[in-house]
Amino acid sequence: MREHLSRGEKINTVQNNASAIFKTRSAVVLRTWLDMEYTENDLHYIRSIITELSLLSGAKYEVILLVDAKDTKLPHPTDKAGIDRLKSSLPRELQDLAVFFNSEILKDWYPKIDVHVAILQYFQPLQIFSRLNPQYESFWQFEMDSRYTGHFYNFLQQASEFAKQQPRKNLWERNSYFYMPAVHGTWDDFVDQVDRSMIGVDTIWGPQPAKGIVVGNKAPKPPQPHTEDNSWSWGVGEEADVITWLPQFNPRYTDWPFADRVYNFRQKGRTPRRASVVAMSRVSARLLQLMHTDKAEKGFGLASEMSPTSWALYYGLKAVQVPQPIYHAHDTNPDELNLRANSGKPGQISAGPNSIWSWNKHNDILMKMSYMFGSEFPEKIYRAWLGYDNAEKVSRYTDALTCRFSARWDPPRVDLR
Repeated sequence: MREHLSRGEKINTVQNNASAIFKTRSAVVLRTWLDMEYTENDLHYIRSIITELSLLSGAKYEVILLVDAKDTKLPHPTDKAGIDRLKSSLPRELQDLAVFFNSEILKDWYPKIDVHVAILQYFQPLQIFSRLNPQYESFWQFEMDSRYTGHFYNFLQQASEFAKQQPRKNLWERNSYFYMPAVHGTWDDFVDQVDRSMIGVDTIWGPQPAKGIVVGNKAPKPPQPHTEDNSWSWGVGEEADVITWLPQFNPRYTDWPFADRVYNFRQKGRTPRRASVVAMSRVSARLLQLMHTDKAEKGFGLASEMSPTSWALYYGLKAVQVPQPIYHAHDTNPDELNLRANSGKPGQISAGPNSIWSWNKHNDILMKMSYMFGSEFPEKIYRAWLGYDNAEKVSRYTDALTCRFSARWDPPRVDLR
C-alpha cells in the first residue's frame, strides 16, 4: 500500500527466485494536484490508459497518479483516518492509484536547494518515487491536460524501440532538429544529412560533465576516442535513458525564458546544459538516481525542462528525441518552416538568439502546433475527433491524427557502418 512519498521504504518487489525470469517494468506517471476536478473525459482517458497499458501488458506498465498536495499537510503514515480523508478528495476509482507529495516532503529530501515549485523542479517528486520503488526501470511522465488518440501501448512500445535502435554517433546533433519528411526525406536521408554536416565539426561524444559533477565509473565509455573511427554500432540496441517528444537544444544563448534557471552549479550561467520543452518524457531509474544524488548531496539543480537531458549530457547517457507527428493549424511552406524551426549552424541548431525556442519570436509557429502547451490547436483537434464543434472543418487534421498516430510506426533502418 502506498499513500505518500515518505512511506515508500516499505515497497519492495525484489524476489529471490533465481529460476524466475523477470521482465522490466515501467511506471506511467500521471501528474495531478489535490484539488483537481476530474471531468468525465478525464476519467475516460485514465481508464483507457489503464486498459491499454497495465491490463494489456500484464502489468509491464503500471499507472500511478502522482498528486501534488502543495502546502497541504499530509497525515502521518499511521493515521489511517487522515489518509482516508486525503484519498476521499479523489474519485473512488483513482484512490488506490494515488501517491501524494507536498512541498514539505520535497524540502526534507532536498534541503540544499531552495527551489521546489513544480514549474522549476518537476522531477523532484519523480526522483523520490523512483528511489522508493526500485521495481521500475523507467518512468513515463504525462500531464493531465494532454491527450493521445491512438493506442497507448503501441505508441510507447514503438517509441521505446525507435529510441533503442538509434546509434549514438551525432545523436545529440540529430536530437536538436525538428525532423520534416517534406524537407529531409526519409529518416535515413536525414541521418546522412546530419552526418555530412558534422564532418569537421565538434560533436558530443561521451560524458560532458559540468564542474562539480563526478562521473567516475557511472558513465558508459565510447568504444573509440573519436567519432571518425568505425563507431556506428555504439548505442544500437541500447535503451535510452531519456526519451523526449520535442527537440533537445542548447539554451545558453537563446531567449528561452528558463535558460538561466541554474542552481548551485559552480559555472553558473556557463554551465553546459540541454533543454527539451514540455516536461513529458521517459526517464530511466539510473538517470533519476544520478539527478537525486547530485541534488541531495550538492544542491545542483536546473529548470525542469533542462534536468533529464542535461544530466544525460553530464554522464554520457543516451538521450533520444522521438520524432512524433506534429501538425500545424495553417498551411506552411516546409522550406520556410525549416529555416525558422532549425536555424543555426551544424552542431548549434536552435542554439542562438533566433532559436525557435526564443520565446515570443516564433509564436505563429509554436502556438499553432498540435503538441505545445498554450496552443489552442490541440484542443480543437481533440474536440473535432470527439465529434464536437466544427468537426467537418478540421477533419483533414483529425483523420491524419488518428490514422497516423494509430498506424504501425516502424523504427527506421539503421545502417551499421
